[in-house]
Amino acid sequence: MRTRPLLAIAIVLLGATDANAHRFRWTGPGMTVLSHSGQTPIQILAGWNDIDIPRSLECRLGPKCAITFLSTICVTGTGGIKNKELCSFVDRRTAKPNCTFFDTASSPVTVLQHAFLGRGKHMVQMRLNATEASGAIVNWTVVYT
Repeated sequence: MRTRPLLAIAIVLLGATDANAHRFRWTGPGMTVLSHSGQTPIQILAGWNDIDIPRSLECRLGPKCAITFLSTICVTGTGGIKNKELCSFVDRRTAKPNCTFFDTASSPVTVLQHAFLGRGKHMVQMRLNATEASGAIVNWTVVYT
């Protein structure tokens, strides 16, 4: 049985967004790597909090592309990561498995999700949903592969 190739897309985003952010982009055969890092904490508000900015990815090879999301965040302040959920989004829909809800204050936390994308352009983003405004994201890493 013949299988069709899947395009691997890698994006690495490190650190919180700030004016001193470092950005890096690398493209090779069938793969793209974007890196972003910074040092400014992200204050957590009630509702959805953007961890990284939406990024556009294009699936060019085969009928589908596979993408894996690996994200780690460190939260400080009252309650830590408790009562918050970390989510990867593709085209405004959550990747699988669904968002990970944390019922403990321990931090850092890591989440692994995935999605299969059709040919064409897609938007990816990492977000945190909080039931109340508390604490700050002081360090985060997102890897899109």
